[in-house]
Amino acid sequence: MQNIFRNLRQNKPLLFGLYGAIGCLIAAILLGEPLLALTKLPPSPPTQKAPQAIVLLIDTSGSMSDGKLTEVKLAATNFVKRRNLNQDQLAVVNFGLEVKTVSPLTRDANTLTNAIASLSENGGTPMAEGIDKAVGELQSTNLRRNILLFTDGDQILPVLLSYQPTLPEIKELTSLPLLLMVLM
Repeated sequence: MQNIFRNLRQNKPLLFGLYGAIGCLIAAILLGEPLLALTKLPPSPPTQKAPQAIVLLIDTSGSMSDGKLTEVKLAATNFVKRRNLNQDQLAVVNFGLEVKTVSPLTRDANTLTNAIASLSENGGTPMAEGIDKAVGELQSTNLRRNILLFTDGDQILPVLLSYQPTLPEIKELTSLPLLLMVLM
């Protein structure tokens, strides 16, 4: 053991390296945690999203049978539950045998979930009329406008590619920013 210490005293670069390593270790132990704590950022405040008006446009045509509408109703209900209804407004419009507003823009989760639960599949796929109705629902708000379209995709591409608003007030409204998101 004494021989090792004697060799270390004679090998100055190795001794210098060991003293440096020991010094760094002691400094890291004593100062590491306090200095690390200084580098932590304070938690950022939650970002506020702009309030939105969202129409849930739900395909209730006959092609939504075999459990498709049940899945859509579950997805739409879960969507309602996750929204901040103190800030956002939602509406439910369906298209199938008839095109109708099942629930106008509201912040009431119970009204929305009851409206979604009341839907049943029947009839054709008047998607363009459904889009018109959904856009019309957004006419009364100044919030950011969105339409969330739930469909099985039957006839969606021809309708969306050739969509022309039918009512004059809808033509005027579609010049405003509007987001249409399709869920199939």
